[in-house]
Amino acid sequence: MLRTLILGGTGWLGSELAQQLVEAGHEVTALARGVAGTVPDGVRLVRADRSLPGAYDTVSRSEWDEVIELSYELHSSKKH
Repeated sequence: MLRTLILGGTGWLGSELAQQLVEAGHEVTALARGVAGTVPDGVRLVRADRSLPGAYDTVSRSEWDEVIELSYELHSSKKH
């Protein structure tokens, strides 16, 4: 069994990927704010805003076979 960490993972793509990984027998953890949606059954959700200090503390204590980055941050150069 592979231990998989998904950074993001509560939006449409992340949730679908997490579901497929669980069905394939992976142990899946999603590190996300959890505002885009929920995680499928069998996926551990660690709530964290990765723009804040210490956001990775909980998951950095574990070893992962794979880490998948799915989230992004949109920046605008326009001043309002």
